[in-house]
Amino acid sequence: MAKKIPTTIKDQDLVAQRRGEIIDVATRLFLERGFHKTSIRDIARACPFNLASLYMYVTSKEDILFLVAQQLIDEKAKAMAAVEMSEDDPAGSFRTALMSYCRIVHRYRPHIRLLYRELDVLSPPRREVVMASLSTVTDVLSRSCERESRRASSPTVEPKLVALNALFLCHLWSLHARALRSITQNIDEFFDLQSNIVLQGLLKRGAECSGGQEVESQASTARRRNNNDIRVILSRRLPVMNGARAFRCDGKFAMGIRRRCLLARARCNTRPRSRRACPCHSAVVC
Repeated sequence: MAKKIPTTIKDQDLVAQRRGEIIDVATRLFLERGFHKTSIRDIARACPFNLASLYMYVTSKEDILFLVAQQLIDEKAKAMAAVEMSEDDPAGSFRTALMSYCRIVHRYRPHIRLLYRELDVLSPPRREVVMASLSTVTDVLSRSCERESRRASSPTVEPKLVALNALFLCHLWSLHARALRSITQNIDEFFDLQSNIVLQGLLKRGAECSGGQEVESQASTARRRNNNDIRVILSRRLPVMNGARAFRCDGKFAMGIRRRCLLARARCNTRPRSRRACPCHSAVVC
């Protein structure tokens, strides 16, 4: 676990205020110029305090980037903690959690774009903290999805995969805002479109699974009946030809081969000259 960023200021309210200003300025500059082309001095010039004061709150550019990530992590944790998980309406819980996260994405669009671009700059322990924070959202979404899939009788749906899909669908609002302008410019409408895609797909998958199981069961029953009919016919005593009794089909061969055996036998009974070898065996089936 990455350690908290140290500070020499004892007033926590002042620390939160100053770091918020640093985050806003640094996020804008990092997106405009890039992380490596932006210096601490550039950030200090854009802040309402000098370089010496800035070093009271952070010690490096990586600290500033991690502050950006921490702010997003804290907001996600607060939003997901406020979501009520309903046993009676898991789809409603899913929509509530997804809407909460969509609003966070809308509010912190620059932060998300910056982390997608510069996440590799962070040290491995800090990078692990950022990646682990995704579970704050996906755990809530996957639990709701699992309950909804059980209610909709769609056990083949993987809840965690659905949660990750929903998570990155929300990120589209931050990452591809220009492409989405032709579709919608309203976060509520965007949320309705995305939640309908996820939930309708989940419910449709459940209906297909239940319908597919029913069709497969009916087909299996029909196959068993057909096999029994063929087995009864083939189990009858076959006539002796050339002093040797023909082998009986033992049910291990394909249905089409069995039918050919029956047709060959019928032809041989009516036309003695049309004797032929059984397609299943080497013996004659006349």
